[in-house]
Amino acid sequence: MEAETALDELACNLLRPLPDVDFIKTTTHYIITELNGVQVPMGTYPALQCNSSVPKDFKHVILKPVVIVVNINKRPARALVDTGSLSDFMSSTLAEQLHLPCIELSKSLSVQLAIQGSRSKVNFSTKVLFEYQWIKTEQYFNIINLQNYDPILGTPFLFQHQVMVGFNESKVMVGSDLALPIRGTQVQVLELRAADILKDHLDAARKHLQALAKPLCAKASEMGLPLLRAINHTIPLIDPSKIYPWRLSRCPEALRPQWTDKRKVYLASGYWRVTCLGNTVPMLFIKKPGSDKLHTVVDLCERNKNTHKLLSSFPTSMGSCVVCQKPNTGPLSMGRTHMSRFILCPSTWIVQ
Repeated sequence: MEAETALDELACNLLRPLPDVDFIKTTTHYIITELNGVQVPMGTYPALQCNSSVPKDFKHVILKPVVIVVNINKRPARALVDTGSLSDFMSSTLAEQLHLPCIELSKSLSVQLAIQGSRSKVNFSTKVLFEYQWIKTEQYFNIINLQNYDPILGTPFLFQHQVMVGFNESKVMVGSDLALPIRGTQVQVLELRAADILKDHLDAARKHLQALAKPLCAKASEMGLPLLRAINHTIPLIDPSKIYPWRLSRCPEALRPQWTDKRKVYLASGYWRVTCLGNTVPMLFIKKPGSDKLHTVVDLCERNKNTHKLLSSFPTSMGSCVVCQKPNTGPLSMGRTHMSRFILCPSTWIVQ
C-alpha cells in the first residue's frame, strides 16, 4: 500500500502544470527563468523604513525620508540623508556589486543603533569617487549590512559640504563643493576602547616593570638612610637621670658571620654610627622565626619601666605608616629593611 501511494504521488507531481515561466529563445537551447517576485504598487512601501523606533499599528502615517540619487564610481545609487548617523555607511551588497576595494580595519568598530541593545560591527571600509550635484570628491564609507539603501550619508558628509536638509517639501542644499576639514566646537573624538595582548612585547614590559620596582626591593647595602619623618609624639620619662645597668651583648658563634656582614652594611650605609655614650641598652642576637637569619633586637625592658604609661596605647607600626605617610613621600618601611625612630623626652637617645 505504501509503494502504491508513493507511485501515485510521483505521478501527480509529474502531471502537475508548470508555473508561469518566460522562455528566451536562443540559437542553440532554451533558458528557463522562474519568476517568484512580488510586485509592490508604486508609491507604497513594503515595510516601515526608519532608523529609530516607531509605534506599529494597523494604520500609521509615515513620511518619506530624504533619498537622493548619487553616483559612486560613475554608477547611480540610492542614498539616504540621515542627520542622526554619526558616520557615512555603505551597503556591503553595493560594495560587492561595484567591486570596490575594501580596507580591513585593525579593530572592529561597534555601531550602536537607535534601539537600546541593538548593535552591529564594522570590519571593512572603502574610499570611492562620490558625485552629487557639483560635488565630485573622494569619500570614505564604513561598510555594513544595510537593508533598504545603498549608502547612508551621515553627519560627516553633511558637515564637510555644509548641507542643509529640509522637509515639507524635501530639499537638499549643498553649501560647499569641496570637502571641508572636520574641526570646530561641534567636533568630538570617539575613541575605540579596545585592548591588544602583544605576546612579543611581554618580555620587554616585564623587564620595564622590574626596573621600576628595583629601587623598592633593594637591600640595605644598596639604600641610603631614609628621610626623617615629623615627630608627632613623645615618651615622657619618670627619672631622666636614671642610669641603666650595663649588660654585655653576646652574639652566638653560629650567627657571628651574619652579624659581621650586617654591622659592616649598616655602618657603611649610615643606619648605625659608632658613638661614645655611658648609658646604653644591650642588643639581643636571635634568629628570625622559622629561619636561620639573624635578627637584632634592642632590650628596652629597663627603659620601659622608667616611662609614664599613657592612657591610649602606643600606635602600631602599621598605624604609624597610615597616619604619618603624606603625599610625595615614601613609606615608613622602605625596601627590605624596616626603620623606626622614636625620641624619648627629654633624653636625646635615638633607637634604630
